[in-house]
Amino acid sequence: MVGACQVTSWRGYSTVKVPQVDEFKLKGEYRAQLSTRVRSDNLELQATAAHQVETSVGKVEAALQSKLAKTQELAQGLEQALAAVNHELAGLSRSQQRLSNMASHLRQKAGINKSRQQVRCDRPAREQTCDEVTRTLMKQQDILGSLLDRLQHGLMLVTADMDKLNSCRQQLTRDLKDKAAALKVDELVLGVKQDPSTTTAATTIMKSGADVARSAAAGASKASSSGKYSHNWEQQTSTLVQEAHHLAAGAGRLRKAIKQLLQEAQDSIHAIAHQLDASMATKLQATELLKEELNVQLNKVQDEHSRAAYQRDQLAQELTGKNGSATTARSPLQHPRCSSSRRNSR
Repeated sequence: MVGACQVTSWRGYSTVKVPQVDEFKLKGEYRAQLSTRVRSDNLELQATAAHQVETSVGKVEAALQSKLAKTQELAQGLEQALAAVNHELAGLSRSQQRLSNMASHLRQKAGINKSRQQVRCDRPAREQTCDEVTRTLMKQQDILGSLLDRLQHGLMLVTADMDKLNSCRQQLTRDLKDKAAALKVDELVLGVKQDPSTTTAATTIMKSGADVARSAAAGASKASSSGKYSHNWEQQTSTLVQEAHHLAAGAGRLRKAIKQLLQEAQDSIHAIAHQLDASMATKLQATELLKEELNVQLNKVQDEHSRAAYQRDQLAQELTGKNGSATTARSPLQHPRCSSSRRNSR
């Protein structure tokens, strides 16, 4: 029988039964199949890990691309806002200079007005009247004072807006600098590629690398959702850009108002100066006419005085001549005897 068959070695050292040989064969085949299955599972696991890592890397690259695009968009918004702020700052600086020049011009005009009023106070008491020139000078003084107050208020508003714009420009510059640094770092991260020479070593840590990536992504998501970060970079920049455009728009409206104020001041100065010149010309003309009339009357009075003096002299001469004739006629009648006999007869 086969089952009872025994094989004895020719040297006699050992004896092996046939059933034990079959058992060894079966165990070898099982171990070979198990090893094949383990190798297959290992390859499948490595493929899965590689796919997960590749997918994770693709997600990271896509996130980086999205972040780069958004950062570039925000940087462009910051540059536009910064350009608008710089434009308005330059415009406000010009407006400030024009306001200062106009205020200096008005102070000079006010000084001239005060000097004119002081000079007119030196007129004779007979001429100290509230005429049209005096009223115009007082009106000019009030207008110049009002314009100076408005210009000073405009200068205060321009200075305040320039301070706000300068502060906003500093914030925009810092944020833009941070965006440029972030873009540089993200571009460097995006430029990092896998070295083919490290593929064999990398495959041994693909699984652990994928786990680390998933852990990091989960941690970042948790930190973002829990508000652990101190600020929201996108919302903060958008708010800053909106504030910058709002300040720039307000500065534009202020520049327009300042331009209108300067035009009104210029027109008012010209109008009151023209009115003052006209009143002074009218006053001078009227004074000249009165002076001429007075000269005519004075000449007439002087002529009458001359004629009266001449007639007085003529009358005096005639009176002197007549007095002399009367004295001569009365002299014979003034004999002492005649006079005494006349007195006696009386």
